[in-house]
Amino acid sequence: MKRELILIFAAMILFLSGCITQTFTQKMERDGTSVVESKTNLVQYPGYLKLINDEFKKKDVTGEIATLIETVCRGIEEKDPLTKCSVEDLSLVMKKEFTTKDGYYTFEAKEGIPYTTYTLKVNKIPVDKFSKELQAQQKIIAASPYGSGIPLKMSAIDLRKAGDTSIAAQGLEQVQGVSLIYAIEMPGEIVKAEAGAYFAGISGNTVEFDLLDVMKNSSPLVVESQEINVLWIVVIIGILALVVVGHLFFASQKKSR
Repeated sequence: MKRELILIFAAMILFLSGCITQTFTQKMERDGTSVVESKTNLVQYPGYLKLINDEFKKKDVTGEIATLIETVCRGIEEKDPLTKCSVEDLSLVMKKEFTTKDGYYTFEAKEGIPYTTYTLKVNKIPVDKFSKELQAQQKIIAASPYGSGIPLKMSAIDLRKAGDTSIAAQGLEQVQGVSLIYAIEMPGEIVKAEAGAYFAGISGNTVEFDLLDVMKNSSPLVVESQEINVLWIVVIIGILALVVVGHLFFASQKKSR
């Protein structure tokens, strides 16, 4: 009974201070498709490891936890070959492909002169898509004493529901060490990155949003980028070249007369 209570307590700490320490990275393509990476540090909170170490009378169980994560990863890729999974420093890393049809974001490309402008609007954070992969590995996770703190079912974070996300953000802020980051990589240089009154720090074609700050007054993430419209420039140069050639041709015709 003592062991069960300790593991339940450890699970609570991990859920509040480990599994919510998460980074999402979305890489956008020009056609509106994207790859989203979810990186979750399962043992971010040192108290979790201490409780596990004390209970099992071991100095270090990180190797066994890493083995569990690797086993889960293999199971995820076998179940869904389209999901890529790996382990990085006791972090579970999953990658999935998305399109606008999935309903998490919208994407628009407007061709102009001299720039093509891309606008991404992220309405929902796809937490549910990645937690679904963990749910499919429930038997493996449940069979390990180190898997007790891994939450298997989580909902998407809908940034359009300000009331719900604001309450969640207030609760998460009370827990030390919690971090929720959403990074975006766009085609072209980013010229705008905001979520309502929140303005994210831009670095070239990448930007990072602190989701806890965004969720306080929740609004969709809006990112705009620009790149030189090479096609239009080539067309314009071609037209100018034809005009010059035509002018020279007619000028030469007049001289010959």
